[in-house]
Amino acid sequence: YSNNDLDWSKFSSLSVLTLKMKSIINKRKITGSFLFKRSLKYLYFNELAIPVQSEKPVQYFNFKLTKHWVLSNFLFNSTFCFQYSDNNALSVPIFLYHQKITYTRKIFTDIIISSSLSGYVFSPYYANSFEPATDVFYQQFETETLISPFLSADLTISKNNFNLGFSIDNLNSLLLQENYFSPTYFLPKAPIVRLSIKWIFLD
Repeated sequence: YSNNDLDWSKFSSLSVLTLKMKSIINKRKITGSFLFKRSLKYLYFNELAIPVQSEKPVQYFNFKLTKHWVLSNFLFNSTFCFQYSDNNALSVPIFLYHQKITYTRKIFTDIIISSSLSGYVFSPYYANSFEPATDVFYQQFETETLISPFLSADLTISKNNFNLGFSIDNLNSLLLQENYFSPTYFLPKAPIVRLSIKWIFLD
């Protein structure tokens, strides 16, 4: 079948209860947040790549702690995330860590150069696989993801109203031989290079 052949009207409406809390300690430059979601009639694609709705409520918990500090020309941003789902309909990594290091320096009177390196890593979990025939991501419980970092970097040069930037994503694919996830049809992500130019004209 294809997505166009499905009668989506047969599915019940999704009902979601969301609770959010956030706390900021400015003196310590720490931000903490808590998220709770309870979903009824959660819709997902099962192991046969067929859309179904969960008979039981799906409860999702997320706690995130962010800390940033400055050391000379360096800015460090660290994020720790703990999350949990009580239903196999929603598979998530329990732990995620993200680190970004930014270096900024004025090299001339009106020219600023900024570069950053960003990476994150998460605990193993059963990530969804992909079905190209129907263009959907569906459940699988045979292969867990590996503990593998994802890396990206960028460089920006700014002068008055002009910015020139370069960025590259998926640096990890150049450094690591093994893909973090390898079920059928799931290809490793190749490095992506981007160029950006921003020029503000004042009348």
